[in-house]
Amino acid sequence: MPSEFTVGVYDDLMRAGRDHGIRDAGYYALEGLRLEKGFRAWGRELTPEITPWQAGLGFAVDMEKPWRLHRARGAA
Repeated sequence: MPSEFTVGVYDDLMRAGRDHGIRDAGYYALEGLRLEKGFRAWGRELTPEITPWQAGLGFAVDMEKPWRLHRARGAA
């Protein structure tokens, strides 16, 4: 969405959600919601040393696809 429409979209969302108790949430609230939904954050819960299964993301791995190890960018 083009940035010039964001204020109007925000106003429309707040108006539409008024009867449902919609309200603004700060960054720390969003972080808590991320944790409750099980969304992982790179650098915190996910690092190169953690497997998808250790992170609880094994369901997202397609075991039918061939595995390939990728070298770091620029490595020979």
